[in-house]
Amino acid sequence: MQYPLGNMNAVDTDASRRTTGLLISATNLAEVVLAADRGVDIVDIKDPHRGALGAADPQLWRAAAEALPPHARLSAALGEATEAASAAQVPARFAFAKAGPAGSATVDRLTHHWHRIRDQLPPPVQQVAVAYADHEAADCAPPEAILAAAARRGLRWFLIDTFVKDGRSTLDHLDVARLENLARSARQADIRWVLAGSLRLDEAERWATLRPHFVGLRGDVCERSRTGTLVADRVERWKQYLARLE
Repeated sequence: MQYPLGNMNAVDTDASRRTTGLLISATNLAEVVLAADRGVDIVDIKDPHRGALGAADPQLWRAAAEALPPHARLSAALGEATEAASAAQVPARFAFAKAGPAGSATVDRLTHHWHRIRDQLPPPVQQVAVAYADHEAADCAPPEAILAAAARRGLRWFLIDTFVKDGRSTLDHLDVARLENLARSARQADIRWVLAGSLRLDEAERWATLRPHFVGLRGDVCERSRTGTLVADRVERWKQYLARLE
């Protein structure tokens, strides 16, 4: 089964980008607007109190869709795929939606949930395959297996995150060699990949050579923690760093 790819102009643009783009997770409309005003490439909407990919209230999705200009790209976190129940409420204006693999012990179970979610999403919304670096703790398949399944099913976006938010980053669970292999496999399959999972700017040299298409952030651009308030100056520091990676 080939999934619809949505806005192909967005994919083409990302394929040609020379720098790593920025995905920022926002938790309310003020943060959504702040991130967009700062030129963030993808504004992701989630509720960090509900887990790694906690779903926000669909009312916030609708408000964000109305508030931002058409060129701003929005993404919705749906929670874990085993429970994601609000996919049908994602506005067609959104570019992306993603659900985590926790609790889907096998790839077959996960792809069953992917099919269910895809059937509920509006056709223009691109589905993102998510893998957890700490997959044992999440009771799900390892990133390599999820990436291979995404390639077989025609998904064009892949995000690596952490399930347990205990301060350890994706690079504390997956070494650079393993991430390099994942990055190579993603590019060979023409899949845009996003590196997320408790990344910190003061440790950016650990992953900078991987050149992900995007980095996904929450905690390091917030006051105190991922459940704190988004801080404009921290977003700007990340933008400036990524601009120097050309």
